[in-house]
Amino acid sequence: MVDELIRVDGIQMGEVLREACQLNLAVELKRQSDPEQETLRAALLDYRADGSICLEAPTRGSVPVMVRPEEQVFVALTLHQQAYQFEGLVTARELATVGGRKDVSAIVLAGPEAIQRIQRRNYFRVKLSGVRKKVAHLWIIEQEPPEGKLKAVPMGQVQMVDLSAGGTRILVPGQYAKHLKLDRDAIIAMPLEDPDKPIRLQSVVRFAKATREGPWQVGLKFLGLEETHEGRLLAQQLEHHVAALEREEIQRHRGQA
Repeated sequence: MVDELIRVDGIQMGEVLREACQLNLAVELKRQSDPEQETLRAALLDYRADGSICLEAPTRGSVPVMVRPEEQVFVALTLHQQAYQFEGLVTARELATVGGRKDVSAIVLAGPEAIQRIQRRNYFRVKLSGVRKKVAHLWIIEQEPPEGKLKAVPMGQVQMVDLSAGGTRILVPGQYAKHLKLDRDAIIAMPLEDPDKPIRLQSVVRFAKATREGPWQVGLKFLGLEETHEGRLLAQQLEHHVAALEREEIQRHRGQA
């Protein structure tokens, strides 16, 4: 199992923090100044218009712990079974009202520039660049009003950034940004050994974010690879192809050493 940290910022970050605060999620908190890095407990109270976050004052067990302004803290939370973490600066202590309880001790964190989504991977991922550069074709599945029929909206050619047996990261032209929604189903046709014989895979959008260069970076998770005989054959093809690319990468690095 490999953990990868994926940056989440802008509107998407706001949606995560706003919902987490509305649910008053319990979080784990660590103080940067604590050499023991002891885990404290707290609860999210409010996501404010300026991006700052109000939390119930942290505790160790049932004992309150004094956290002062200007301290740096690390916060970890889980929303819809997805783990996130971020770093924040304590800007103030205050008294808040929580569920009818008044004068509850709370701390305020400055709004973070970004949070990190913790992506746990079962597969090794290889980068696709230079002579290994690959171009794929992408379709996003959408519902067509008013009947709600499903249709495949073509996104044209997309550049593949990396590949694993479980998913891929691609660059999608910015003109298609409105279609790139989290958890939206997709189909990708991508080449393996033979560029003239691409394989088509069902997938789902796991993240989408704009880049400074213009294209959107999109993460896809492949679906259905273990459900049918055909899917298992495709999974084997992917695993063998990624393993071959990985061996090439190791040999290339050895040749440069």
